[in-house]
Amino acid sequence: MSFPVEILFVINPVSGDLAKEEALENISAFCRSGNINHQIFKTSGKNDRDNLKQAVADLGPAMVVAAGGD
Repeated sequence: MSFPVEILFVINPVSGDLAKEEALENISAFCRSGNINHQIFKTSGKNDRDNLKQAVADLGPAMVVAAGGD
């Protein structure tokens, strides 16, 4: 059975000086603890706008959250 994505997190993995792995782990742990279906979209700097628009269309999230960045 497939559930709709409730939250799509958008992360720029190269922004700032800090590694993002801990933040990604915290996001996933939080969502698991609340039984929240989620996906993480990592920007790449290549066609991000169109790729994100497609991800939103495909996943149909209830919410899109941009985290961190420049």
